[in-house]
Amino acid sequence: QRRIDAANDFMNSKQWPGKVAIGRLKGDELVQYNFWLDYLDEVTAVDTSTAPDISWPPVPTT
Repeated sequence: QRRIDAANDFMNSKQWPGKVAIGRLKGDELVQYNFWLDYLDEVTAVDTSTAPDISWPPVPTT
């Protein structure tokens, strides 16, 4: 949950959800937003039953 919260905090700090909602997210910002959304999908899909030996996806570079 910590990784999900950190990713959401980062995206919100960039105001990407609001910008995408009103159609103002374009270009590089849109590409970065999609990288972060993909990252959230990957984190959510991680099998945590193998803890503590979990292979987490890399955080997107910005």
